[in-house]
Amino acid sequence: MPAEEYSGKLKSLKSKSKKSSRIPPKQLRMALVIVVSVIVIFEVYNIYFTAKNRELEELENNRAVAIDTIDKLFFEYPNDPQKIAYVIKLQQSQDEENIERILDDAQKYLEIKQYKTLAINQIKDMYGEYYGSSIKANELERKINSANSTSEVDELFKQSNVEEEVKEILEKSLERS
Repeated sequence: MPAEEYSGKLKSLKSKSKKSSRIPPKQLRMALVIVVSVIVIFEVYNIYFTAKNRELEELENNRAVAIDTIDKLFFEYPNDPQKIAYVIKLQQSQDEENIERILDDAQKYLEIKQYKTLAINQIKDMYGEYYGSSIKANELERKINSANSTSEVDELFKQSNVEEEVKEILEKSLERS
């Protein structure tokens, strides 16, 4: 009988160990699904976070290049208040399109500014030494400085009758002398 008791106890021990070490298939599947889901979510988050960081880094680089471009564009006009305004706009920009638009605006602004400078220099050359004594020349210069486009400058230049005024100033000067 001791052999039978021993084998019975051995069988009961084996059956208990089999039962306790086994994980039911449903719980195993659930645990596996949860572990895989956590890993997938972590990887997706990691990829998203990396992409956002790369995007922000690229935006910062584009801003820095754009600010450097503004500095080069405004090389001839270092104290122009618009330069500071454009730099601030670039620092606050949130996307590449906005940066491009700001750079385009700056280029247009400078083209008009250079055109105005050229027109004013031509007026000064046309008036010559009589520029300072002409009220119309100073008024024309003020109007040109307030113009918003090259076509406006052209129109103001066409409307001004510089040759006639220079003739009048010369006649008055001759009469005085």
